Amino acid sequence: MTGYGREIAAIGETRITVEVRTVNHRFLDLSIKMPKMLLYIEEKIKEQARSFFTRGRIDVMVTIEGEGLVNEPLTLIGIY
Repeated sequence: MTGYGREIAAIGETRITVEVRTVNHRFLDLSIKMPKMLLYIEEKIKEQARSFFTRGRIDVMVTIEGEGLVNEPLTLIGIY
């Protein structure tokens, strides 16, 4: 299993980019990198990933460009 995916969402003048990279691995190994202001959704991202994968090295990178969401909470709605 090797794969790469990227999604970009624009909310006002703010861009949120999520990249996922996977490679074959004997066990499930999740690595999530995101801005500190989003750490409250890290466990939800892990739960979503575990519901789809039982093995593999999975790297998730979340980046935010712009300042429009500094005071706005984000909600994880699902991975499809």
